[in-house]
Amino acid sequence: MSIFYKGRLYRLAEQNLIDKCTDVTKEIRERTHLDDATIKSKKRLAELWNGTAIYLVDGNEVRNKKCVEFTEGGHWLVHPFIPENEIWLEKLSSRDDMEHNLGHEILESSLMQYGKFDYDAAHNAAAMTELLLRNLG
Repeated sequence: MSIFYKGRLYRLAEQNLIDKCTDVTKEIRERTHLDDATIKSKKRLAELWNGTAIYLVDGNEVRNKKCVEFTEGGHWLVHPFIPENEIWLEKLSSRDDMEHNLGHEILESSLMQYGKFDYDAAHNAAAMTELLLRNLG
């Protein structure tokens, strides 16, 4: 009887911890999924053939308001705070870097959306292609 009782207490404690973590995670998500209008630096650059819009953003502003892990660019299939069918490109000092990063994000999102690649496979293919293009000059 005591083993069952301890087992039941353990399961209750574990579930309580899971519930608290879920609540904290939900609160973090709610706080980090602010309306995209709060990104004041967001400027539309172009639209792709498939309707995906490209925006230029201040990376520091995105990291401070949305996600500390945002670097150089991202898209809606990876970053839940980016609206559907949008790619955000960080404004960098080097035009070459921005062009290569944009190519990376376009390829990665296309592979995920149309090729049904998971993030890791799409990211690896985009990173390899980006590296090749950077070395071609």
